[in-house]
Amino acid sequence: MKQFNRKIRQLFISIITVLTVSVSCFSVVFALDYQLEVELKADYAYVYDITHDTILLDKNSQARMYPASMTKMLAEIIALESYPDWDQKIEITWPMIAGLWEADASRIGYTTGDVATVRDLLYGVMLPSAADSVHALGITLDGSISAFVDHMNRKAKEIGMTDSHFVTPSG
Repeated sequence: MKQFNRKIRQLFISIITVLTVSVSCFSVVFALDYQLEVELKADYAYVYDITHDTILLDKNSQARMYPASMTKMLAEIIALESYPDWDQKIEITWPMIAGLWEADASRIGYTTGDVATVRDLLYGVMLPSAADSVHALGITLDGSISAFVDHMNRKAKEIGMTDSHFVTPSG
């Protein structure tokens, strides 16, 4: 797997940590060898110590699952790598939000004409797992949802996700 630059790797670990904590409730006890002993209620979990190149926790990481919000994490990685200016302003257009309300997708609630920074959209993807945020980033980057999904699938293969195929950036 190719190395991400340090800032992106640290943010990715933070994202996974926030997601793991928000999805499951567990108590963690660190052992001296950096292995985690946990009581998990989540069906899936994976924690990797990038500093020591060690898997700290692996629960069903190879199992097939409906990716839901995890899909947005790959989209987030692409956005972090692709947008050098997180203060760049993006105007929300109809294609970025079309169908999300009807699909009952998690969203910030942007409407056509709203303006958000890349930073705001990145937070929107990470914290409330907002589909409108990920769509805005993807369409601005690649021109359409389908082109962004193609980008996601190329990135997935590049980083070793050989058993993954995405059809939407929002899960």
